[in-house]
Amino acid sequence: MALSPEKLIRQRLNEGKRLFRSFTFGFGFLLFLNLLVLSIFVELILDQALDLGSITRLIWLNSSLIIGILVLFSFVLLPWFRKINDLYIARLMERKYPQFKDSLSTYVDFSSRKEEDYLEIQKALAKRASEVITYVDPVEIIPPKRVFYNFLILVTFFLSFLFYSFIWGRDLG
Repeated sequence: MALSPEKLIRQRLNEGKRLFRSFTFGFGFLLFLNLLVLSIFVELILDQALDLGSITRLIWLNSSLIIGILVLFSFVLLPWFRKINDLYIARLMERKYPQFKDSLSTYVDFSSRKEEDYLEIQKALAKRASEVITYVDPVEIIPPKRVFYNFLILVTFFLSFLFYSFIWGRDLG
């Protein structure tokens, strides 16, 4: 049994929301890992160059921990629990697929209205948007470049840490 246009649109919008939430979680978590690795790497270099005392190391560790918790809260937990607007996801889809010609965002906007005057308009918009939404891949609406670039930064920091460990490995123990 084929889905009604309204249910098909709702299903695709929910898929887009799930993917967007996963994307923001991945971005925030990689940002947190980048900060953690960078903090350790900078502390190792400063300790090697300046021979930091235990109090200075403790201050650095606590500062890094506080900043890490703030980043984790701001970029991972808050976005995870934030409600994602249907209109925002619809506009992301329309940006990627101009074939919608604003029918999806207009449908989402009109679907919140319950007046009788808008029912025919809603049905016409839903029919027009559902014809295009069947071809929409929700994965394509999320730009994965930010997560990929952040992952590259994490790999770079990790390789730098390994290089540092290889060159000055005897001092790490």
